Amino acid sequence: MSRRLLALLAAVFLAAAGLSAPAYAATGADLCAQVGLNAGFPRDRLVTAVAVALAESRCNPLAKSPPNHNGTIDRGLWQINSGAHPEVSDACAYDAQCNANAAYRISSGGTNWQPWSTYNNGAYRAYLSEAQAAVDRLGSQPPKRKHVDGDVSGDGSADLLATKTDGSLIYCPNNAAVNPDHLPFMDCVTTGGGWQNATKVVEGDVSGDGSVDIVAAKSDGSLIYCPNNAAVNPDHLPFMDCAVTGSGWGSTVTHMFLGDVSGDGSADLLATKTDGSLIYCPNNAAVNPGHVPFLDCATTGGGWDPAHVTNIAVGDVSGDGSVDILATKTDGSLIYCPNNAATNPGHLPFMDCVTTGNGWTDTAQIFAADVSGDGSADLLAIKSDGTLVYCPNNAAVNPGHLPFMDCANTGSGWQPSNATHVLAVDVSGDGSVDLLASKADGSLIYCPNNAATNPGHAPFVSCVTTGNGWQPSQVTRLLANNA
Repeated sequence: MSRRLLALLAAVFLAAAGLSAPAYAATGADLCAQVGLNAGFPRDRLVTAVAVALAESRCNPLAKSPPNHNGTIDRGLWQINSGAHPEVSDACAYDAQCNANAAYRISSGGTNWQPWSTYNNGAYRAYLSEAQAAVDRLGSQPPKRKHVDGDVSGDGSADLLATKTDGSLIYCPNNAAVNPDHLPFMDCVTTGGGWQNATKVVEGDVSGDGSVDIVAAKSDGSLIYCPNNAAVNPDHLPFMDCAVTGSGWGSTVTHMFLGDVSGDGSADLLATKTDGSLIYCPNNAAVNPGHVPFLDCATTGGGWDPAHVTNIAVGDVSGDGSVDILATKTDGSLIYCPNNAATNPGHLPFMDCVTTGNGWTDTAQIFAADVSGDGSADLLAIKSDGTLVYCPNNAAVNPGHLPFMDCANTGSGWQPSNATHVLAVDVSGDGSVDLLASKADGSLIYCPNNAATNPGHAPFVSCVTTGNGWQPSQVTRLLANNA
């Protein structure tokens, strides 16, 4: 591929990443530097990462090798092999950011480049100067990587957290890149105890560092915050030190959520109460005494009591970087409450809700999650008969720009009596959510999205078992951003 075409591709992908055109002529190396930074490579490892990509593909996001002797192919910027890493779909491999996320994960954050032949044979060294120049052109900008729900390790792919009936907190790192058959969550460790007293437990990136933290309400009404801190904790176990950050969070709290309401990159806290009020607690750790989050809360709406609302989910429906709210009501309506804090009176979010559908009376659970990978949350729902329903966002083309107007069934057997706990999180790190579920028989199942390659482009068609011992008598919850 010509240098001119590579520069054009780099400019297109950089623009797609939301970056203004650079003053210098964008090159493939600039593209690799930017997506590598976003993926999480520290600056001291980013130069090597870019040099390896230059040696592998000349930083061409569409690079595709001829078939290898075993029939596999190497794909995209870091030439991710289709056989060694089938968990990286073609859609991910030829997407610049997703390929970088995969390279970050496979290289263990840039600490192990042995899977790349151009590193082993030293070919990458010829590109170190070019890579250094591209990294220098990044200046001091921070990464622009989007938070991934459930990402404990900060590598861009969801890990798994659970509490057990004995009060222990279990952490199962993803590790699909190195596990047998590339199945995630094969090795779990206990990372704390005493969680039997928690009535609500949610995960989200409170600190804004790209790794999830935990917030919980306890039976005594206290609100506790457990920062991740795996980098500095003994044995690098997360959530070892928790602090009380509030009171009055007892039995009056019906739902609790973590999500970036303010759009500043750190999770804020939302809750509904038995009196129907919706509570918004901005993070504000940077300015609060002791840098403790969620000290000041405000009521931002009413009518959210169980007599009116059956299911609630938070997610970035509008794609603007701040979470919105979705809910099903007892009358069967689906309501969408855009954030709109910037323009609402008192800058309070979620003041104006609209009905965007009906017929949702038999719904057991809803998720606001990006199924399509376009940056805006879609709607997933589990109906009481076990049907899994997928409603693409499509607000840009729908009448009145209302989301979720067209829904389709995409599976069955998801009723709560069978799938006792369900998560919609990005396990594969490709930017689109996958599904996880613990089942009544104790199995843990993983349903990759794979919409790009599935018949009719329906997601979650094929599921695999990735563990056992997850029956309700052992596991009380799988942690999500809502409880």
